[in-house]
Amino acid sequence: MYDKDDSVLPYLYEAVGPHGDVAEAGIGKDDAIAHDPLDDDKVIEGLEVDGRNHPGLLCGQVFQRHAAEAFGTVAACLRKALQLQQGEAAAGADATAGVDAEAGVDAAPGADAVTDADAGTEAAVAATCSDGIKNGSETDLDCGGSCSPCANQKDCKIAGDCQSGDCTNLICAACVKDTDCATGGFCDPTSGGGSCTPQKAQGAACTAASQCTSDSCASGVCCDTACAGLCQACSSALKGTGAEGVCGNIGAGGNDSLNRCVDQGAASCGTDGKCDGNGACQIYASGTVCVGANCSTLIGQGSRAISASTCDGMGTCTTGVFTACLPYLHCNGPVCPTTCEDDTDCFDIGDARTYCDAPGGHCLGSLNSGQACTSDNQCFGLTCTATPPPVFTPVGDGGVGVCW
Repeated sequence: MYDKDDSVLPYLYEAVGPHGDVAEAGIGKDDAIAHDPLDDDKVIEGLEVDGRNHPGLLCGQVFQRHAAEAFGTVAACLRKALQLQQGEAAAGADATAGVDAEAGVDAAPGADAVTDADAGTEAAVAATCSDGIKNGSETDLDCGGSCSPCANQKDCKIAGDCQSGDCTNLICAACVKDTDCATGGFCDPTSGGGSCTPQKAQGAACTAASQCTSDSCASGVCCDTACAGLCQACSSALKGTGAEGVCGNIGAGGNDSLNRCVDQGAASCGTDGKCDGNGACQIYASGTVCVGANCSTLIGQGSRAISASTCDGMGTCTTGVFTACLPYLHCNGPVCPTTCEDDTDCFDIGDARTYCDAPGGHCLGSLNSGQACTSDNQCFGLTCTATPPPVFTPVGDGGVGVCW
């Protein structure tokens, strides 16, 4: 049984009075008639269209039609009004029986049919999230409250009523920055024109630290730390191994994610622009050529070949080996020759004179006095003669003489 303080009865008494007296509620018969010719269903629909209409006045019109047997219909009407105005759940079917019993009105013939109709009406107004009616705890049509969040520009009460997560001036608004979102969310401009989205777990793709529950985004994934050290990364691809979202050293030969390793060039034997696998920049490996093989000529000393200089693996360029080309005068590229074509290929400076014994032959030391010869160029400052002095006889082709 309902007493006079129950949620429906204050409106009921206001509409029809404690004894069914419309005038006692302050609603004259002319007032009720003035709102005619709406039928009962239209009156209830009117509540949905214009929640500002006084429920007692509108529901009083229903009473005018049904008089004493109308309490069930009026009660259903008032319950609908309360749902629309207060967002309360519809009263159960026993509420109608409670109102009838308290009013002390015997059901007139056909009252069962009215009660059955009332039950259908109450079932129709039960709040759902897909009935096309703004009811229950909804803040807008079939959304908000206990239903799914509303799209932008829909009515809301709290941030949770909105897909965007931003309820500004009771209207769902698109977020524009992370601070528009509640703790644990970030503003995703790619979602619905700007929606507050839950922060992502460790290892998920990210573009900013605010997107991650760890508050750290490194190497394009939510990371367990800021992971800002030299040659460190948080993605498995950059590390070359290990779990996604866990900071670690980039593998040897990998690139620093912030490009802090500079290639200083092989000639320096310094850093080569890669990581060494131990959280540092890699240096050029031992054996890397820092200076190529070459040949140098020293005045009065002839030429010397120098082998390639190489890095020692610790940042230093080790000088190559020098090799004198004597008795050959010139280098053959970066190496000393092993044959000559004529005497100009052979060293002939001061007392250290050599000669080319034949095209494609070798540079040999000059002969001294008394040594057998075949031409003057073989004799060091002497003449190759077929007869001893004082008569000098040139050596003929194929002949053999002596240096005098």
